Amino acid sequence: MKQKLIVAALAAMSSLAANAGTVLIDDFSAPAVGAYGVTSAAPTSTDYGRTLEISNITGETIFNTAVASVQGGLFSVSNGSGVDSTVTLSWNVAAGLVPSGSSDLSFLFTVVQSDGNPTNLDFSFEGSPLAAFAIPGGTNGADLTFGIADGALDGGGTLSLVINGATGWDLTLDAFGLAYTDPDVTPPLNPIPEPATLALVGLGLLGAGALRRRR
Repeated sequence: MKQKLIVAALAAMSSLAANAGTVLIDDFSAPAVGAYGVTSAAPTSTDYGRTLEISNITGETIFNTAVASVQGGLFSVSNGSGVDSTVTLSWNVAAGLVPSGSSDLSFLFTVVQSDGNPTNLDFSFEGSPLAAFAIPGGTNGADLTFGIADGALDGGGTLSLVINGATGWDLTLDAFGLAYTDPDVTPPLNPIPEPATLALVGLGLLGAGALRRRR
């Protein structure tokens, strides 16, 4: 079974801070295929229910339409030339998804590809607007994070994501999850150096090596 890109990203994030936590909401391993209307709910490997809906399709012809699907561990939307649509994903999330009091809460996406059109993401929780973000056009093979208010998902309920973009937009995601800082885990006494510090150390080692060669 192929390793999910987001798992590696989550592991890397966790290694940078001992008190960083992550939770996978949907790895899209449970299939659900639909071109029009609402597909049947499909449980994911993380036991959250998911529904997928594609609506507001405009500009389509018999050979040129919009399709949203979950297959092969990927969530994909394809709008034909001159076609536009709105896609809605919803999940039933349990209370206590992240530890109470957690901070630095962020949505985490693994974007396989996005065409030249930016895609707009509008989140709601239990029917109330939660946050709005955008994935830039031309994003390929990237892990993106979007911060949300701490405690925003403390209670159980329905998390919904509405996606749309400019006419003809396409988007493929590999996985979707959450990252947070756990208040009950003590950070290490000697934190891992920041990238800038590591770069300085590397330059110092290179300089030392050059001096040895001159001698």
